[in-house]
Amino acid sequence: MALQDAVERLQVHALASGVLVAPDNVDTTAQNSDIYALSFARNGEMGTEAAAQARDIHNLVTQIVIQGSNILAIEQRAEGMLETFVNKLRNDITLNGTVQTINGPIVYQIVRTIDQNKTTLTMEIITQVKMRGTF
Repeated sequence: MALQDAVERLQVHALASGVLVAPDNVDTTAQNSDIYALSFARNGEMGTEAAAQARDIHNLVTQIVIQGSNILAIEQRAEGMLETFVNKLRNDITLNGTVQTINGPIVYQIVRTIDQNKTTLTMEIITQVKMRGTF
């Protein structure tokens, strides 16, 4: 079980939720699309027990970003995307065997920003996962 494998699995679920671009690794291709997702590890804790007993807890973040000039069109495109993504996670609590389990509630926030003629809606979903250590 590697942390990057879990991050990549989140990207698979983002693509299946209506996102157009969700690269395995954070790169510049995402920003060229008007709907994209980036997933990454934000923080966590790694146990110091023996390798066979260690438990690591990580907070993985998925940011689904929708950009455009028309706020109504953006809201319509975003409709249902968050719930679809979360339901994918609920049906895959081990993220295809990359983690031991999703640990606790899935937390989200939605931020809307308007900069000149561009509106951006960002859904940030935080998924806490439990993993065995990979020492």
